[in-house]
Amino acid sequence: MGKRTVGRRINIVDIQKGDILQITWHDTTSMDRVCPEDIAETKDPGPTTCWGLVVKMTDLYLYLASEIGDRDSDTTWMEMLPYRIIEEAKLLGHMELKA
Repeated sequence: MGKRTVGRRINIVDIQKGDILQITWHDTTSMDRVCPEDIAETKDPGPTTCWGLVVKMTDLYLYLASEIGDRDSDTTWMEMLPYRIIEEAKLLGHMELKA
């Protein structure tokens, strides 16, 4: 296990359940009603970044509860991210979770 320092990048293999992360990944993107002339002008979408709490980890996916405590959010979102799409993770803190 690597060094775990709050405020620093963390290696994906060092992430633990209960970690609070800023995480950036490349997601799939789609467009509808595209005309052939629009295709040449499309640009690669930028990465997605969110902040959340790691609530579950499986062999393939990291489960991140995001928008927790966001008073402007209508609910808490659950991001289920395949590890292979994660570009960067930054450790913001940790909290103990009950089973």
